[in-house]
Formats: sequence, structure tokens, C-alpha cells
Amino acid sequence: MSSTSWVPLPVRFLYYLDPARGYLCRRQVMEQRRDASWQKDKNWLAGVDPKKVPQDSTTVTDIPEVAQAPNGHWYPQTIIQSESGFSRDKKPVKETRITQVYLQVPPQFPDGIFDVDKLPGQ
Repeated sequence: MSSTSWVPLPVRFLYYLDPARGYLCRRQVMEQRRDASWQKDKNWLAGVDPKKVPQDSTTVTDIPEVAQAPNGHWYPQTIIQSESGFSRDKKPVKETRITQVYLQVPPQFPDGIFDVDKLPGQ
């Protein structure tokens, strides 16, 4: 392990599915915790340099706006991802990104786009 390597924290993902929208995931919560209640081995950090253990963090991805494509499939129109935690120098961090999705219906693909023989490096 190099001197800058970080120990990965226990991670838990929670998914909130919308049965009225084809079970589209409307919210995902990713938690990384030092003292995670779901960690079975409570002594997992014993003997680990505390400087190599990152701070707790949480990432929440919400899909507040959805639409239905002509084929009946649901898709997100707006995706909001919010992250909170601490930087490597232990300063509080809060960051939010918003992504808008615009669906082209019907899709137009250039000829051969799915041809494995035309992939880079082939």
C-alpha cells in the first residue's frame, strides 16, 4: 500500500423504486461510514493508520422529473446528485450537480455504430 492509499470505507446503497413508473429508481442513497452499523467486523480499523481512513460521506441521487417514452419505458428527465462529506484536508464539502436528459425519439444511430469490429483498437 502506498503512502497515499486510502482504506475503503463500508458502503451502503439504498434504492427507492417507483412501482407506478415501471420500478424506475427515483432515489439512490450511498453512505460511506467509518463506524457503519452494517459493518459486521466492528474492529476492522484496528491497526490501520488513522491518516489513511477517509471521512464519512453521503451521496444522494434524486430523480424529481420523469417522462414516458412512446414505447412505454420511463426515463429520468432531471437527475439531481448531492454529495456531502469532508475533503482530504477535512474541510466540509457539499456539492450538487443537475443533469437534464433529452430523449431523441425515435433514436437515430449512424450505420455500424454497434458493430464490434469497428470499435477503437480493433
